[in-house]
Amino acid sequence: MDIAKLRYFYAVARAGSFTKAAREIRVAQPSLSKMVQALEAELGEILFMRSKSGVELTGAGRLVLESCKLIFAEVDALAIGLTEMHHEITGDLSVGASDNLCNYLLPPLFDELVKRYPKIKVKLFSGTSTDIQKELEEGRIELGCFYTKVSGSRDLLMRPLRFIEFVLVANSPLKLRELNGAPFIGSRTADYKNSYPAMQMLNSIGISPKTIFETNNQETQKRMVLRGSGFSLLPIHMVEQELSSKTLYRITSPKQLGAEISLLQRRGKNLSKPAQVFEKMMINGR
Repeated sequence: MDIAKLRYFYAVARAGSFTKAAREIRVAQPSLSKMVQALEAELGEILFMRSKSGVELTGAGRLVLESCKLIFAEVDALAIGLTEMHHEITGDLSVGASDNLCNYLLPPLFDELVKRYPKIKVKLFSGTSTDIQKELEEGRIELGCFYTKVSGSRDLLMRPLRFIEFVLVANSPLKLRELNGAPFIGSRTADYKNSYPAMQMLNSIGISPKTIFETNNQETQKRMVLRGSGFSLLPIHMVEQELSSKTLYRITSPKQLGAEISLLQRRGKNLSKPAQVFEKMMINGR
């Protein structure tokens, strides 16, 4: 099996469309489509369901995607290993991320990074998507990671990484129908041009809460919910321990809620070696 075909498939699967994938990996879309079709013919399986809005993985496509993650993680590790034989990776890694990512998802990656590359120094900025975008545009960080889509800038390249589930939580058992008009602990609306992701998710299931507390720090949102000040909608990784210990209760939603986290960098700017290593870790989830 030609690994190039797998790379093209992998690019489309991550981007969610042939158009976005072609732009990101800088190939003509017809060439990209032909390579994916050739892979489907070779495997005897349809890997994508195509539509005007993009593509959706079939069952076979999801299986191939999981294999691609393992294959390319090993390929990347090999490339990095060969580089390390001749050039030790040193220098600063400047990253910006949403506070819940800084507190929950990124620390294990940073631990692994500094163990493997002890001469890398991590400089982490925590802020809203608007803050991170500004840090990127002004060159104070090399990579950014957050949920909302970039707006108003053609200088940034944005790549979806993975879906993060969000869950409705309160400090006592509640039914979904009790949430309309109930006190809500949410994000600061002034930080967003449009309705922010959590509010969009609530509206999608017919919930119109009464916001009583706004903050751009999701850890504070969780602390307020723990105190019984209201309910909130938070990433699952923030509340797993509290749900397990029953200091917080999950409110059942009629559908899965969540958002994609994305990795951003300045378009056309070469990343430093520390940033390249971290980028691969983020993309491969390890």
